Amino acid sequence: MKGYQKKIKKVDPIVRNRFQFLVAIMAAFGFPLSARYNALHTPISLCALLISMAFTRSCGNAGAKLLVLRVMDVAGNIDTDRLHLPTPQWMFDMIASFSHDAMEAACRAAFRACTAAARAHGMIPLHPVGMIDGHNAAYYGKKGGKDFVVKSRSKDGTTRFHAFLSSLIRAGPYPLHTAMRRMRAGVPLDEYLRDILAQNREAGIVCAHWLVDRLFFSVAAMYEFGRANEYFLMYARMTPGIKKAFDEYMNGTREAMSEYIVRSGRRKFTGTLAFVEKTRVRNGEVEVVVLPIFSNLPWNRLRDAIRDLPTELKKRWAQESAFRVAKFSKPMTASNNPSVRTFLFGMSLLFENIWVMVDHVAEAQRRAEAGESPRQIPPADDRLGDKRSLASKTMYNLTSKEFLSLLLSEAARRLTMDKRAQDDYTAGTVAGNARLLTPPVPAHPILTGEYASGIPRWG
Repeated sequence: MKGYQKKIKKVDPIVRNRFQFLVAIMAAFGFPLSARYNALHTPISLCALLISMAFTRSCGNAGAKLLVLRVMDVAGNIDTDRLHLPTPQWMFDMIASFSHDAMEAACRAAFRACTAAARAHGMIPLHPVGMIDGHNAAYYGKKGGKDFVVKSRSKDGTTRFHAFLSSLIRAGPYPLHTAMRRMRAGVPLDEYLRDILAQNREAGIVCAHWLVDRLFFSVAAMYEFGRANEYFLMYARMTPGIKKAFDEYMNGTREAMSEYIVRSGRRKFTGTLAFVEKTRVRNGEVEVVVLPIFSNLPWNRLRDAIRDLPTELKKRWAQESAFRVAKFSKPMTASNNPSVRTFLFGMSLLFENIWVMVDHVAEAQRRAEAGESPRQIPPADDRLGDKRSLASKTMYNLTSKEFLSLLLSEAARRLTMDKRAQDDYTAGTVAGNARLLTPPVPAHPILTGEYASGIPRWG
């Protein structure tokens, strides 16, 4: 345990530094926090309650109770009766005060700031492999937000879901979430895909190609990739045309790679259909499976991607693992308010981003102390993507729960400060991260006054 204590002592300052970044992001949302001398709460209060909910994967009430315990644990000789700790009602009322469009705009800027911070740490490869996927949360209610409830294939006893679309890249051995959108009923998938690709371009991300699943096997989605000059690699749906091509391949009358046209009404998209043989073990027996792959990659690059398909599939599995970890750290709510749900989903992804940044810095320090060469995350300028990102299994210096626990302790320590000190701390975090918080806009109301220097605001 002494070794573990030593490790935690080394990582704790890094977590404290990243907590400052989190406070700066939260302040820039522009939530309606009062600037009056008798106001009770600051962005630190919001961060603390969110972290507590994420740590326990619980609702607001359970998170607030845990926060009280953690604050009392770190308070020492401080009179805790004078402290004003945040309540779930205060938090949810404040988040719900945003229109959904304003909330999505603020989340968009938060992801852009997070990507800028990762780039400052040297974590963004020149040409990463990107992934886009959909996420459904079961909806069983009968009231509220019907425009934000999407129908889909039956799962968990329902066909109605709160649905999101998000993207991530492989930042070396780490996943990094780069964009998200809340999906609405009646809005075509390709419109959300167009925006996800645009958000990544805004953040300066140039992917070698995007790994996507059958959800995007449509002419409309393919057109969006083509319009954005982006390459994709996806599993093909077994449509009648694909089944015919599959039979031709199995009969030896069709090449493993050939031109194929996907049609939808009068629209069509021309790409390459490839059949890839993959071995797998089922019930103790080895069997060969033929996977239909469709792509708009040039043939020479598609051949390389197919040759490295096991690595490509590992990247896809790594994506699923990243979303699973984020799901386990998602603050819970029974609210049907779309702004609240969008904000909490976005925070679950941002928490994971901050965790991997902490781990990246901790790993760099460990290597320096051990006399090892630093980890070179950006590969050579290679349009095939970062193929070394999954060359070996990555062991994190901190688990997600350990990171959230340290982050919660830091938040609790800051909550023991008086209101003036919290405002000064928030102003300092914003000033220290100002170059990441773009675009700059008028000052945040909580920091207007004799000691405030102004803060970017997204909301």
